[in-house]
Amino acid sequence: MQNENVSVIIPVLNEEKYLPALISFLQKSIRTSDEIIIVDGGSTDRTKEICQSFGIQMIESNVCSRAKQMNTGAHQAKGDILYFLHADALPPKNFIDDITQAIESGFHIGGYPLQIGTRKSSLKSINSLMTRFNLLIFQGGGDQSMFIKKSIFHQLHGFDESFVIMEDFDFIRRCRKKKLKRAIMEQHIQVSDRKYQRNSYLKVQIANLLAYSAFSFGVSPVRIRSMYGSILK
Repeated sequence: MQNENVSVIIPVLNEEKYLPALISFLQKSIRTSDEIIIVDGGSTDRTKEICQSFGIQMIESNVCSRAKQMNTGAHQAKGDILYFLHADALPPKNFIDDITQAIESGFHIGGYPLQIGTRKSSLKSINSLMTRFNLLIFQGGGDQSMFIKKSIFHQLHGFDESFVIMEDFDFIRRCRKKKLKRAIMEQHIQVSDRKYQRNSYLKVQIANLLAYSAFSFGVSPVRIRSMYGSILK
């Protein structure tokens, strides 16, 4: 089990602000047998140039959709374990050990509780605390990152590409139906608070709650995305 390699898959779109720090961090944290896969959805900024400067080949997706981009990365992955990560997130330094040990302990899938931003905030701390509860509403978000055995990911046919939003919630829901054992890691993953900087705390919570409620009632992902985008900048 200890010889299993990890493929870190990062879907991106115009992430020149966050990519340099993330790639630098990952290159110092992963083993030589692991890999970083960046899948671009049509960036118009310096994303491609940044990847080249770090010696990382960027895969270009013909569709700008996280589900499609992550599936594309998974099909290219050589690792035994897939780790899906957002560009504006930084996992713990020892995340590779965390992931391989969790898989070795019998977990099929897992992710980290959130730490939102670098400045302390009581309201955002509540959000972080909620992500320690094993309920779908708190455990589906892609910000928490997700690791899974590649063989299981393909058995589940990957992300449903009809989900132009909420693809992570749909995938976790399918995992729960299959009774897959999910790990909630002890340490936190730090994610940017850019949504909160552009919008009020209340707006973000309303948008999240409405999106999840619509998802639960089977509203089409296209309609959910339109509704979500009409609330948040």
